[in-house]
Amino acid sequence: MRLLAETRDVASTELGVVMIPLGVEVDEPFSAFEQYVGHTFNATNNRLTEQISVHRISHHTRRSDVNRYLEGHFMCLRIQDVWFAAMTHQDLVHGQNLSDFRDLCLLPWIELFYPGLRRMRIRARSLLNHLQYLHEASYPDLIVLRADIRLRNGHMHIEQPEGVDVLAERLEREHGYLDGATYRVSGDPSYEATCRRDGLLYFHRGDFDSCLAEWLLLLGQERELHEVLEQAVRQREPGIVGAVDITFEESLTPSVAASGEVLVRILDSSSRHTVSVLHGNPYLHFSVFDLINGSAFTVFSCGGGIRILPGLNASEAALSNLLNVISQDFLEVESVSATSLPLADTIHG
Repeated sequence: MRLLAETRDVASTELGVVMIPLGVEVDEPFSAFEQYVGHTFNATNNRLTEQISVHRISHHTRRSDVNRYLEGHFMCLRIQDVWFAAMTHQDLVHGQNLSDFRDLCLLPWIELFYPGLRRMRIRARSLLNHLQYLHEASYPDLIVLRADIRLRNGHMHIEQPEGVDVLAERLEREHGYLDGATYRVSGDPSYEATCRRDGLLYFHRGDFDSCLAEWLLLLGQERELHEVLEQAVRQREPGIVGAVDITFEESLTPSVAASGEVLVRILDSSSRHTVSVLHGNPYLHFSVFDLINGSAFTVFSCGGGIRILPGLNASEAALSNLLNVISQDFLEVESVSATSLPLADTIHG
């Protein structure tokens, strides 16, 4: 069995590594994996240390009317305060495709343990800010090799290398959001990596330690967002409710009703949510129910954004997932803040 015995071993290889940051609401992932009793996957788990465990999973799946058998290993490890699922090409059964194993086996495996475990997403604005920070603070020669941009009515894939400033100008001109970017930094250290908005991180080659240190800075900012969400969910004072106020890079006004219809349709089409509309105009008011873990939320239009009120038993994982769907499929979230409100003040948003 060939695995990443230590994360820095990757620095001496050209194999690359996939790292998936995890949001964790259980004590640690190994215990959750060990308790799996389903029949969809076969799994063996081996704890190496309190911070590192190794897992072998296999799964039969069907795609395009073709039965597929996928098998491989991954490592679950904690670096600073962030848990990752990590793997390389060498962790697969011979001849299997890394993308297929990741998308059809590893990611569905992680989804089984929601809400205790979930993938940590990265906001598009945070992704761009991260590239700009690297360029301005440490790597003036940073080049974006490829980029995926989400537009209002489609996607744009950029293949030619360009500077971060050029990419930022393109995003502003096209009113687009950065879905992912592959970039290269030169000098000492040097490395090539990919960051994606869905939270998938790829190290391709170069100095792994430097790349990982920069990723931890990026993920630290996203962890601050999860702390805001947790603050709202944990509010339990009598007569007081926690709320999350969300502003978007594009305001909902003046067509709140039209924007609300789009948002409701997106959430209602999600396999994880069901929506009940209570009011549509002149203000938006609907409820969202998480079908997986039973969390309930009330959503109001609030200025140019929305206000989300978590129900009594709502979880931070479900609130995070709701925010991810809104940001990925509706409008890019610009800011998120938690507040405490008297119950009477929430009736009309």
